[in-house]
Amino acid sequence: MKKIKRRAAAPLLTLFLAGLLGLGNYGVNVKPDWSGLPKSPNDSPITDNTASQPKPEFQQPESPARQREQETGICIIAYDGDTITVRLTQSPQNPIKVRLIGIDTPELKKGEFGETARDYLKSMVLGQKVRLVYDTDRLDKYGRTLAYVYLQDGTLINACLLEEGYARVMTVPPNIAHAAEFNQLQAEAKEKQKGIWSIPPPKSTWREEKIVQDWKF
Repeated sequence: MKKIKRRAAAPLLTLFLAGLLGLGNYGVNVKPDWSGLPKSPNDSPITDNTASQPKPEFQQPESPARQREQETGICIIAYDGDTITVRLTQSPQNPIKVRLIGIDTPELKKGEFGETARDYLKSMVLGQKVRLVYDTDRLDKYGRTLAYVYLQDGTLINACLLEEGYARVMTVPPNIAHAAEFNQLQAEAKEKQKGIWSIPPPKSTWREEKIVQDWKF
């Protein structure tokens, strides 16, 4: 019986030692594989972490027309249908001559509509507080201030002259903030035969402008 126990103990001891050797292999000889990790901060892989983050909405930079400056003042003179003098609130000692952007009216003393346009403009703005809104160019080649002229209630005088048929569109880039609107107003005035559009073009005394193509003399 004792011999049997000794023989049984030997295999158990062998298994026990083998187990220790196996554990030793796992604990000592098996090293972690670091080959897939970066060796330095400069070697860090680039990962896209923005997929799960909300992207900011792209905002289109405002055009110069939307960023245009403005000033207020009192209209003290109406020279003709598209030119006035304004005494600015911030510098009343230096009145400025203002040319309305985007329109052209008949010349004075060259037909009834020249004076009609001037009288209409005078009735709208003379002695009134106005707001001058500028486009891209601040001055024209004659040194006049270029502006869209608004009344205190928001009425755009440039547009009113077109709507009543006392002016025609004169688009001079880059000052085109209201070009589409002005063309629409002119088309409506033509259709209704208002103001200058109530007479046949051959009888018109309108100053000829090369940039305007739809008027036939």
